[in-house]
Amino acid sequence: MKLKRILKYAALGGCVLISACQSEPVGVPVHAVNYTEDEITYRIVDPKDDENRAGGETINSFGAGGLMCCYSVPGKWQPGIKVELQVELWLTSQQNGPDGSPRREKQTVILDLPKPVDDEPNELWVIRNPDGAFDLVACNCGPSHEKWPGKIKGMPIASESYRRKLIRRDLALLEDTLRTFKEAQDELTKDPVRYAKQQWETDSRHRREDISKYTGPSDKQYIAFLKAETDEIVASTDKKIAALRKETH
Repeated sequence: MKLKRILKYAALGGCVLISACQSEPVGVPVHAVNYTEDEITYRIVDPKDDENRAGGETINSFGAGGLMCCYSVPGKWQPGIKVELQVELWLTSQQNGPDGSPRREKQTVILDLPKPVDDEPNELWVIRNPDGAFDLVACNCGPSHEKWPGKIKGMPIASESYRRKLIRRDLALLEDTLRTFKEAQDELTKDPVRYAKQQWETDSRHRREDISKYTGPSDKQYIAFLKAETDEIVASTDKKIAALRKETH
């Protein structure tokens, strides 16, 4: 009888030890996935321990981040554990800055630590949903995996409106480049020596090796080099503009 009681207490003691081991904190990496046009910088913080934090990475529009180490979670998940999500948003859809820059906004959101897939401590994923709300997912697999428990399956895909916005931005840059080099073409036609003298000063500072074989700005071969280079840039920029314009139709 005495032996049975000893074995019973030993078994109970073993269970206590196992339970304690399971509740030991485990450091897990953190990712973020952004299904919106707005850029975000995020950080997750333990409301009960300010030193337990991870993140700090900026996630681009319709983008995803890498591994950020590490956030401490219990070895055995329990319901009711809270996580504080600190976010800085660049609202690219709201160009309200004096220079047309995106409006910045800070948010703090309290989320529940989700139950991990397979009941094991897993990587944490900060999710910004298309409606702007935030979620937290615990999974060692990504959004495209069949086991992914998040609301949205698959990686972010840029919206059509955002894609067109990028095309308009790129077109504006290319058209500005085209104007600049067409003006250079005109100057090379009207007064090539004068243009070459101006360009020689710039090239002497920024690309000495490229012009080392020429004797100076009056060198006919240098002027021919400038003309060929300018013509090539104009032609290639024209092609890029035409290709982008096709995408808008």
